[in-house]
Order: sequence, then structure tokens, then C-alpha cells
Amino acid sequence: MINNKIKIYIIFFILLASISVIIGIYLNNKDYNKVFFINDNEELMEKYISSTPIKIEVKVKYLPTYILNDPTEIIELWRKIIDLPTYNYISPNLDNSENKIYGYIYFLDGRKVYYEFSNNLIINNLTYGSENDEDLLFVKEKLINKIYSLENISRAFLDKDNKIIIFNHEKGIYLKDPNKLIELYQIIEKSSKIDSTKKIGEILQSESNPIYVIKILRNNKEFLVLNIYDEKYFSIYYMNNFLYLLEGNFLPFLNSAF
Repeated sequence: MINNKIKIYIIFFILLASISVIIGIYLNNKDYNKVFFINDNEELMEKYISSTPIKIEVKVKYLPTYILNDPTEIIELWRKIIDLPTYNYISPNLDNSENKIYGYIYFLDGRKVYYEFSNNLIINNLTYGSENDEDLLFVKEKLINKIYSLENISRAFLDKDNKIIIFNHEKGIYLKDPNKLIELYQIIEKSSKIDSTKKIGEILQSESNPIYVIKILRNNKEFLVLNIYDEKYFSIYYMNNFLYLLEGNFLPFLNSAF
């Protein structure tokens, strides 16, 4: 009799456990088949807006500021930057470094953050990547190409804070006439770059004594020099560093200036 009661209790317990498992599975599946709405759209949008750069300011010493506002280029650079490892400190960028690129990154929510780039990229006191990182070198090259572009360099002739002096073998003259400065700017802007390293080497060696030299100064500091070799070729140096050999005819303009 007792054994029968025990059997009944065991069967009842098994049935109860089985029913509990079935109900649990049903309720679990019921939850998964429902669509749940999470009310955090505003928070997600704020995060998206705050992390979306819309403009990058590119500066170097003395040259005009270049504004990068092409969305495709900005997003490409920013993705490479934020994927880099970050460090609290590696080594300082020298404040007086003439090769330092710096400026602000502007975001969709109105924020702006300061960055500087010489050996390392520093944003908001964090160092991104290391000197030989492939993505970091890509970002640096892009910014260098922008700030040292012929388009940007030629704008230095239109800056009222700059002094332009033209030298021949006998004397030098200040160029102050706004119309002449615009004409000079247009000659440079329309010139074409010589990309062949062999040709650049040959011309620079053979034309060691330029016919004319144009110097641009800021606060009496010479930062851009143009050497005009003949009616066809001239070179541009920034802070004594060679930038370009170009093809363009300066001679009619310069001959009329003296």
C-alpha cells in the first residue's frame, strides 16, 4: 500500500515537472516571437552626432590654413584614426617644430577638438598609434598633401600679412600692388608639377643659379622661396625644404616688375 502511494507521488512529481518545463519553453518562445521597442533612439542619435566629424582644419607654420570639408575624405581619415590604439603619453610634439601639423576637428554636434601631428598624432592629450603605423602614416600623408598643395601655397601671395620680395642679380623690390599679387597667384596656380625624379634632379643640377628669386616673409621670417630658372621651370621651397619643380612662364611678369 505504501509502495503504491510512493509510486503515485513519483508519477505526480514527474508530471508536474514536465508541465513546468513545457510552460517555461512556451513563455520563452513567446517572448522571442514578440517585437520589443527600445526607447533609446535619442541617445543613439546623440552618440552618432557627437562622433561624426564634418570639418578638419589643417595648419602649419606661416602657410594659409587648409579646410578639409569633403565628407568622404573626412570619414575615411576618421575611421583610420579611431581604429588606432591610444596611449596616455609617448613623446612630446615640439611646439616650435616647423613640420608640425595642427588644428581643430569639428563635429556635427558643434564640438571641436584640438589635434597636432609631428612624429605622433595627439588628440585631446591622447596619442594615437605609433610612428610606423600604416594607417597613421596614411593619415599624415593625406594632411601633408592638403596643406602643401599648390592650391594652398599659392594663397600665401594673397595674404596681407605677408611680404613679397623679388630679386634679380642686381637688386630686390617689394611687390605691393594687389593686382600684381593676384597675377602672381594665378601664374603659380596654373603651373603644372614635374613628377619625374630624374627630370627634377637634372634641372636642379643644371640650373643652380636662378634668374629671379621670389621670397615670402611673415614677421620678417622667410618661409617660402621660388627660384625661377628660365622661361619654363621654377621651384618652390618651404622653410628651406624642397617641395616642387613646376613648369610655368614667370619671365614676362618678372621682367615687367623691374
